[in-house]
Amino acid sequence: MARYRGKNRRGGAALVVGLVALMASACGGQTVEAGAGTESDGGATTTPTAVVLDAVLEPMNAVVDDFGDGWELVDRWFTEGPEVEWDTGCDSFDELDVFARSGPQTSLWRSPTADLVHRVQSLDFQTPAYATATANVAQDCPTITPDGRTVTLTAIDADALSGYEDEGVTILAVGFDSFPVASRNADLASPVFEPDRPTWQITLTRHNTVAQVTYSPDPGTDVDFANPPEELVQVVGLAWEKLSAAPIEASGPFEQPSPPPTAGDQVVDGVVLRLGFDCFENSAISVDSVVFRLIDPLPEEWIGLVEVRGRATIEGELATFVADDGTTLRLSSGDTESKCTYWEFDENPPDTDTGRLDCDHPTADLIESRHADTGQGPEALAAAEVPGTVTLEQENPLTWWAVDADGNVLAGIFLGDAEGADYQIFRCRD
Repeated sequence: MARYRGKNRRGGAALVVGLVALMASACGGQTVEAGAGTESDGGATTTPTAVVLDAVLEPMNAVVDDFGDGWELVDRWFTEGPEVEWDTGCDSFDELDVFARSGPQTSLWRSPTADLVHRVQSLDFQTPAYATATANVAQDCPTITPDGRTVTLTAIDADALSGYEDEGVTILAVGFDSFPVASRNADLASPVFEPDRPTWQITLTRHNTVAQVTYSPDPGTDVDFANPPEELVQVVGLAWEKLSAAPIEASGPFEQPSPPPTAGDQVVDGVVLRLGFDCFENSAISVDSVVFRLIDPLPEEWIGLVEVRGRATIEGELATFVADDGTTLRLSSGDTESKCTYWEFDENPPDTDTGRLDCDHPTADLIESRHADTGQGPEALAAAEVPGTVTLEQENPLTWWAVDADGNVLAGIFLGDAEGADYQIFRCRD
């Protein structure tokens, strides 16, 4: 029996930005455009200038692991982009969703008097445009209305937050009259704000990397955006030092690649879809020398095939391939998600595709949750996250089954083999 099995390419040290990966980074659908043209005196738009990066950093080297005495780490996770599109009623603010879509690492901290969110990730060639958009957002969007609730933005002079001098680091700040709550579940939606909690959001950039600090004192605290509290100044200083000290991974100049060629909108008969022998995502068609790579999974009936013929409808970067057997698949000539899905064959397949979980039918839609590996171990994780667990049975060095008093398997717990990987807990749907 064959099953889809995906390799997770995200996690800990596996995120190191190689130069080739930088040039091919996935930014599809993002609206903050680096190097956008400007209007001349006559109102015409000039030709966009190419963005050049002098160097590239590994974003993980800009992550602050300890904000000092009084600060406790509450949670840490990677945002699983890119399916995010903010809708707050102001386009200039919504365009900043490019940061969430890039998959930043987020850490949530708590002190006796404030909440702190620290995010770090690479925006590659879009970093200068993101900095410009952040600098202008309070002017462009004096208010936003996420979920119908009005939030007021205030431009802040960032000089009061920094005494550092580093020509390679930019610092920008904006104030909110409400706190943008950070959580694993809300990261891919429009921001969720806690009202009546003034908040500073400070954005630091260096080369390809963005580090962001969001700080909100406890409700009821008197706030003057022009006079930040000393605790905030210290926090921003640590973020600045960490970003400034991040080593150069590769020196430039690196010029932004030209847009890929397009095949033009058309319908083409007799197109050959060549199937990837290692990863489904390597399956592709070619139309007018433009390569379209697979987005959708392949059907099980095609196991063992090398190529399939059909018709392709091209619309911009998207191609819809209809095989001669009627199967319809989507492909893209633009950036696609970095993943690898392949067939795995079992000589002695289990009764269900859910391992020891009894989910009633072979194709059960499991519920997954992720938990950072903070050294707690699978036993403590099962006790905290899987109610009713009496014992934990280990299947292999990275797999455990949570079992109740009656011997029923409640959940599967898995730990990735990459350094810094998360624990994954799988349960059956109720």
